[in-house]
Parts: sequence; C-alpha cells; structure tokens
Amino acid sequence: MGNYTEQEIIEGCKAQDRVVQQHVYQFYYSSFLKLCARYSKDMHDAEQLMQDGFLKIFRNIDSYQGNGSFEGWM
Repeated sequence: MGNYTEQEIIEGCKAQDRVVQQHVYQFYYSSFLKLCARYSKDMHDAEQLMQDGFLKIFRNIDSYQGNGSFEGWM
C-alpha cells in the first residue's frame, strides 16, 4: 500500500499517527465511497457513511487481531 507495509499501517493507526491515517483514507477513499454508494440513496449519504466508517475504523483499530486481511476487517 504505497510507501507503507500493512504492518506499518496498522501500527501507525493504532498509535493514532495522523499521517498514516491520512494515507489509509486517501488509499481507500474511492473504493469505500463506491461501496457506500451501493447502500445509500444519494451521494451525500454515501459520503457521510464513508466518513463515519473511517472514524469507526480508526477508533476501533485496536480490535484488529491480524486474523484475515486488514482491508477485509475494515
């Protein structure tokens, strides 16, 4: 995933490193927005769902135990 290994991404997010979190956000933005658009009635709702999803990911990163892919966990 760009300049970071998956382990560096996970550790950075757990440490609440804003640079790493921004990298994750930018990397997954497009695919997550498309996913959210499938479940919402308009693009505004999809964007809000995506934002809420990223916040939930960053708040709950400590629960990721390394079982399965990180992207799948997200």
